[in-house]
Amino acid sequence: MAKPLKTEEQLKADIFNVYSKCRDEQSPDRRQVNVLQLCDFIFRWCINYKIVPKAEEMGLEIFNAVRRIAEKTLKEEKDFFNYLSKTLKNAEAEYYRKDISNINKLPREVKEIEKFISLQENNAERMLSEDEKIKFITEWFGKSEKKAKECLKRIENKNVVRLTIFDDEEKEIDIPNLNNNPESTFFSKINTPDFRKAVESVLQSKQERTRECYRALFTAHCINNSINFEGAASVLNAEILEKHLKDGKRLEQYYIYQNYHPEVKKESAEVRASEMLKIFLNDLQAVMKEKN
Repeated sequence: MAKPLKTEEQLKADIFNVYSKCRDEQSPDRRQVNVLQLCDFIFRWCINYKIVPKAEEMGLEIFNAVRRIAEKTLKEEKDFFNYLSKTLKNAEAEYYRKDISNINKLPREVKEIEKFISLQENNAERMLSEDEKIKFITEWFGKSEKKAKECLKRIENKNVVRLTIFDDEEKEIDIPNLNNNPESTFFSKINTPDFRKAVESVLQSKQERTRECYRALFTAHCINNSINFEGAASVLNAEILEKHLKDGKRLEQYYIYQNYHPEVKKESAEVRASEMLKIFLNDLQAVMKEKN
């Protein structure tokens, strides 16, 4: 006889109980065991109660999310689950962000559905509601409502304009999808020789004492905005890339600026870093426009 599923409340109680043990555990070995157990409970919660629709395909993202959660020291259960929900949302955004790289792998039928919806919106001269889109898909393509929603999800994940994440202080941050941002379309060529030459050209135009700071700020910008920079790694800051690949954390501009100017206070560093990055991106965009 199959073992009955725990209720959602029972699973949530298990999750918070293990998290509390993990939070208070002093032994690294024992803590690692608690982290794995916490991951197991959260994974089951996500799957059994549809907390994350694609949980079964997001093992790595959820595991990394749990590792981040385990580093927090939240005492109240309400605070813990609020943070857990936000972290899982980040994990889901990360999963779909990676999926954007597979845009051209959308099934032909889904591409046709996307074109059809676009045509209907052009004819109506407005954006269609989700219900209207589902109605069109079910009527014109013979899909069930469930399948229609799945098609829409795939299309929306490809075309998402902004993904919301939360930083370590739980402040909401909007991350633009640069593929849909007209001012940043030049990033679509980041993995090309022309782009690498453009980056180096802009860097060489800067004073030698500020050059590496510009490079570091640009590297952090690529990482924080989930830009696929694999082919451009040679013009980025190797130390920052290595650190990011190791801990996966968001990089603060002021912190990077202070690495080169330790005497500058945080508030001033934030302003100066932002100004430097803006100058660099404008210069880079200008160079790329000249090449095209």
